[in-house]
Amino acid sequence: MSKDVSFDELIGANGALRGACDRAKIAADSGVSVFLWGEPGVGKETLARAIAGACRPYRKFLPLDGRAVPWRSWERLISSTDEDVVVFIDGAERIPRQVGRNLASAILSGKVKFQMVFSSTKPCQTLASASNFSSELATLFGAFPIFLPPLRERTHDFDALAVRFFADATAEARVLRDPLTPDELTRLRAFDYPDNLDGLRRVLKAVAERDVFPRTAAELEALVSPESTEQTVLSSSPVSAARATSSEEPDGDSSEFLTLDQAMKAHIERALTRSRGVVEGKNGAAKALAINPYTLRARMVKLGIDWTAFRKDDASDDAR
Repeated sequence: MSKDVSFDELIGANGALRGACDRAKIAADSGVSVFLWGEPGVGKETLARAIAGACRPYRKFLPLDGRAVPWRSWERLISSTDEDVVVFIDGAERIPRQVGRNLASAILSGKVKFQMVFSSTKPCQTLASASNFSSELATLFGAFPIFLPPLRERTHDFDALAVRFFADATAEARVLRDPLTPDELTRLRAFDYPDNLDGLRRVLKAVAERDVFPRTAAELEALVSPESTEQTVLSSSPVSAARATSSEEPDGDSSEFLTLDQAMKAHIERALTRSRGVVEGKNGAAKALAINPYTLRARMVKLGIDWTAFRKDDASDDAR
């Protein structure tokens, strides 16, 4: 995520996010404490960064977690932080009740010179009714709430978001790939993203790194959470791969001894040689290694293995 964000950069600023952005701009000009709320992953921190970026002069952005900041730390922060800072509190619902009471008092009394931006997945009315939450802080949240809609309500923004996230992912992964096609965008729109923008971003990051596009909800879940289906590439294989690569090596210490990554790379390359460069399918390297093909592709990217170097002319193109 970019450290510096402006309202002009926010996709949907003139559409689904227009109401949120208009209120956020007012907050940036006035310095009032802000309460952002919405489902997980809807971009609350990004909007908070835009508030900081819209202030003149530009204010520093300080993100904090609401769950574990004792009041003594808040007192030090209040006394030492000037007005050139926007403090973003992620997870406002986790602020302890007494800390919230003291913090609300400090804000309302004018002791807090910097701008406060709080975020939560719950509306302020829900927080106000919670017995473990400060009613004073909940009342403060109600003064300037801003709601961010979920991704499913931003249908007109979806394609632009996907294109930007995919461009960011390919740049980060340092890979060259054609932009998303209209067909791929249509298929992406058919999926549900419980984590909203964060979920879409993770899917496209996985697509960029592994060059595999999800066709079903199960494949999309595997892309986002490969650990749930991942099997270890090497159980006893590191030893056998090392022995196969360096069969003449004597026992004991040696500068020729393979690292785990080297042994893993050697073993994957042997599997690719046997499969003639085919990764997926019944004769693919993934099946021989007993690993999810998406995970294998990620490992190959990490280890710098070019599977095309193992391809043969008669290898089935549709089994890649």
